[in-house]
Amino acid sequence: MGRCPTRSSTARVGSGSIVSQLTEHGPIDEYQLVVNPVLLGSGKRLFGGVIERTRLEQLDAKRFPSGNVMLRYAPESEVR
Repeated sequence: MGRCPTRSSTARVGSGSIVSQLTEHGPIDEYQLVVNPVLLGSGKRLFGGVIERTRLEQLDAKRFPSGNVMLRYAPESEVR
């Protein structure tokens, strides 16, 4: 966790379980997900602990030479 030098917000980096807990309490104004295109055959849900549905609007998508993709989303009520 650290403070972004150019903004007054706090960035939190963590596992899906931390994000799920924060999502349930509503303090997240933007989600940044990095997708690494690897097929594993099984796994767990990214936001498995979220009970209430939150609609997200895509803000941006950036593709990297490695094949990874960074996706930015905000809850619909937070979109500027």
